[in-house]
Amino acid sequence: MISLSSNLLAAEDSQTNKAATPASPQKGAPPTQNSTNNTTTDTKRVIPTPQVNRIKALENRLKQNQQSHQINILNADNTPFLTLYRESQTRDTEGCVILLPSDNEHPDWPTVIAPLRNALPQYSWCTISMEIPDITPRANAITTFPEPSFPTTSSSTSNTATDNNSSENTKNSTELPNQKVVFDRLQAVITEAKQKGAKQIVLVGYGTGAAYAMTYLATNPQAANALAIINVDTAKPITDYQLAQQIRQINVPILDYYYGQSMALKRFALWRKQSANKRSDNSLNYVQMDAFAETQRSMDGRLILIQYVRGFLKQNTQQKEQLKPLPDYDKGLFYKDPSDDETE
Repeated sequence: MISLSSNLLAAEDSQTNKAATPASPQKGAPPTQNSTNNTTTDTKRVIPTPQVNRIKALENRLKQNQQSHQINILNADNTPFLTLYRESQTRDTEGCVILLPSDNEHPDWPTVIAPLRNALPQYSWCTISMEIPDITPRANAITTFPEPSFPTTSSSTSNTATDNNSSENTKNSTELPNQKVVFDRLQAVITEAKQKGAKQIVLVGYGTGAAYAMTYLATNPQAANALAIINVDTAKPITDYQLAQQIRQINVPILDYYYGQSMALKRFALWRKQSANKRSDNSLNYVQMDAFAETQRSMDGRLILIQYVRGFLKQNTQQKEQLKPLPDYDKGLFYKDPSDDETE
């Protein structure tokens, strides 16, 4: 009996040891969860740069289409940025149109910027389309985490921090995002256009690019001769009403071209028109056009936009005389002056 019980105990111990001992992985077996976690941790993460990739893709496309001569890299505050230049296709150049695209777009965006920059050179205007930094980041990875803040016991420290935050918020609430960067780039583009011989400068902004153009001319009244805003869009922290008030400070003719698809857009347009009516110089032309209904009836809204911008420039900028001399007419031996019939 004793020997039988001892054998049973030995058998149980051997089974227990086998269960406690981890099985060695077989050859060709998939990795365990721990090895997978280690592999994921060791993998380097790439921070996405959507604007850099967008601009690089545009440059590559232009080079493939043999349009690399349009690429013109300028610098503002030691930072290079892309511009696309197209010279006038006529002998007498009226001036240069500077195009500002909207957020998350590039200088050859097909909606508004590309049609205008390619069409206006046919009507004696050179065009320069400029790169604008993104306002709304897309798929940006988090690289730093905010440190936890703890309340302080000193009331003076709290008051000082509150005052600093309020003054900073007041300053930021009156400026567009990246305003200084865009203004410095815009000044560099204007200087480039004048160096190329442009006597007149016209700013054309689309979306948030129109907001930058409006704000720039409100603070730099002599920078351009005319302004065209296409479907203007506000960038936070600026409100629609605040941006509309900028028109009161702009002392050049304005084309306000928009698509009134909602009550909010119509209300924004009404504020802009009211602000334009309060400008000190009543002789300044302000043309507001709701193109939503007209574009619905047409197959090509881009053609309508080009026609309106071209007509606005023709009526609100100084036009050069481009009359060709009459050709010489060979009167012949028996030519009779038509005026002789009137005298008879």
